[in-house]
Amino acid sequence: GKDVELDLIVAGQKQLTNLEKVFKSNFAYKVITTTKKPVYIAKEKSHQYKDILVPIGLSDKDDKILDEAKKWAKIYDGTLHIVHVLNPPQFAMIPDAVAAQVNIFNDEVFKQIKDSSNEVINLKVKALQKEGFKAEGNLLINDDTTTELLEYQKNKIDFVIMGTHARKGFEKIRFGSTALRMIENSPTSLLVINTSN
Repeated sequence: GKDVELDLIVAGQKQLTNLEKVFKSNFAYKVITTTKKPVYIAKEKSHQYKDILVPIGLSDKDDKILDEAKKWAKIYDGTLHIVHVLNPPQFAMIPDAVAAQVNIFNDEVFKQIKDSSNEVINLKVKALQKEGFKAEGNLLINDDTTTELLEYQKNKIDFVIMGTHARKGFEKIRFGSTALRMIENSPTSLLVINTSN
């Protein structure tokens, strides 16, 4: 066949049962892991995206996600909700005698991580506002990134724009995929961008 230049790939997403999630592979996720183009996963008929959730990883991949988010915010005059989910450090199986000392160190380090994460989010939000976009930022804390994003989404979010590492095989099993879980569980449409190299 002929090579076709695409700017966007559109896919639907059927709601799967838990059993289907185990035995069926997710077609939209397969497409995402094999292309560098953004993939739009349609879930509802209305497309008035006034509140757009943009989860970021506080990495060099954020610019690619934010560039795409700006395009959509401009089209719909939407507000960008820039969020990062910070997973608190966990120390399992530490003897009680050591745990108190580790927790003091852990609390201090975690406070520094939270402060620097908030600082990065605020800088990104201010840069977006300077460019004329409506934007707000939030640092969320939860052991489970997807659960926290789905909970935040209940806060009037119309659309999600996020990146994925496009993990496959053992790496996907070991680390999981926030994007895949969002595709399967998000009540709204998503735009997923493959940020892998």
